[in-house]
Order: sequence, then structure tokens, then C-alpha cells
Amino acid sequence: MDYKDQTSMQKTQLRISVDEDLAKDVQEKLEMLGLDQSDFFIGLLTNIANNKKLPFSKLTNEEEEKAILAAN
Repeated sequence: MDYKDQTSMQKTQLRISVDEDLAKDVQEKLEMLGLDQSDFFIGLLTNIANNKKLPFSKLTNEEEEKAILAAN
């Protein structure tokens, strides 16, 4: 199923819990792009459903730690 036309689909609500600082930071970045968090997550979920894969590669914990250190 292609999820490009979502106007006639039933909706469900998803809830997630994230660090408050992370949520605020992401909200600011998304606003700079003209998006809100709902638009972003709908786009992310649509991309995963349509392409049947994550739009990024999953890092191991060690790779993630190295990436964080390199970014600082």
C-alpha cells in the first residue's frame, strides 16, 4: 500500500516519551524547516512504510558513542 494519499485513512494517535531538552531542540530545528513534530513523524513513518526500511543506518552503541564524541 502506498501511503501518499492519507486523506481518507483512519487515524490513530501515537505517544512517545523523550528527554525534554531533546524534544525542545528538535522542535526548534523542525520549525526552522517549516515543519512540526507531527509532520515529521508522519513523513518518517510514511517513508518506512513505502520503502520497507529505515531512512538511516542503525549504529551500534560503540559507533554512536564515537559519533557523539566526534561531534563535540
